[in-house]
Amino acid sequence: MSGELQNPDPARNNQRQNRLQTLGLMALFSVVIAGGVWFAADSAQYSDDELPETVIETVLSGDDDRVTVPQVTVWTSRSNEVLAAIDRLASKHPDRAAELRKRLAVITEFISENEQSLPNWFDRDSEVANELTQLQWEATNLLSADAEGSEDESSTAVVLARLDNEVLAHAQVREQYIQEQVQRAVAPHVEEARQASERLQRDTRDLEDEIAALTRSTRQIVDERERAVDRTVRLQALSRDLPEIRRLLSPFISPGHTQPNKSAIDLPITAEKRPVSLSGLKRVGALQPTMKGLQDLMVCGSMMAPGPSGERPRGSFPDYDKYLTSPENLAAVKRAQELLRTHGQALVEERLLSP
Repeated sequence: MSGELQNPDPARNNQRQNRLQTLGLMALFSVVIAGGVWFAADSAQYSDDELPETVIETVLSGDDDRVTVPQVTVWTSRSNEVLAAIDRLASKHPDRAAELRKRLAVITEFISENEQSLPNWFDRDSEVANELTQLQWEATNLLSADAEGSEDESSTAVVLARLDNEVLAHAQVREQYIQEQVQRAVAPHVEEARQASERLQRDTRDLEDEIAALTRSTRQIVDERERAVDRTVRLQALSRDLPEIRRLLSPFISPGHTQPNKSAIDLPITAEKRPVSLSGLKRVGALQPTMKGLQDLMVCGSMMAPGPSGERPRGSFPDYDKYLTSPENLAAVKRAQELLRTHGQALVEERLLSP
């Protein structure tokens, strides 16, 4: 206690001063109210039943023309006192001070607009008087609370910081709880979706395999049909030229024991008796559409017939004329090469030539 007397706290001194100022204002306010009561009681033209409920109703209604004593000086001073208390509050509580200023502005505007018609009972326990007292009390009460709490951690800043931390912690816990609940609720559906996706992928692969197999089967059928059509066309063409082929190509389509090997004159004897090989004729150049090719075909055909055992008849194929000096022989060999080139595949398919 002695320490406190020797070293007074400035905050506590300010608090005491504010309280003293408040008490002084309240005393002045009481004197003014007492004077108003006395004046109102002395006036015979008013009774308690005739008094309006609020000053604002009286002034706005215009019914009270019997009282003309101005009170603007008293209430302007009272408003300024309240404004001073609000200004002191603004440094620590700007939002609260702004709210109180708005409320005070309504009263101040009323006093200013009704300066000449304020009734002298206005300083009684009226709505405006109560509002001014309430405004001053709210401002000084907040200042007193700040002064009393500035010495320990219960100050507004500390309390607000603590509340912020608690709110943040609560929000974090709530967010974690919500996430856990969401995960718990969603997890079964996620697993179902994953399994459904896997089934869909398997079904898709199976369907793709079926489509691929069907495509291959369709392609195979189409190819076979195309080959059948081509073969039919070839056989039809072959049938038209077959009589000529049997006469002119007799040394080639008749089975025998000799086959072309490396050249037109290289005709080794084979154990199997079969027609001349189409690929052998191509290999020795006998089907080339050149004079050399025609000469090789002439040599090959002449040497094939009649064969070692006379098994390959010559037919209408010309006798040996290596250089094709005879126009008739040249024309016959050209026609023979044309038939072999045109119907070679069909002749192999019909086994009239070896592959």
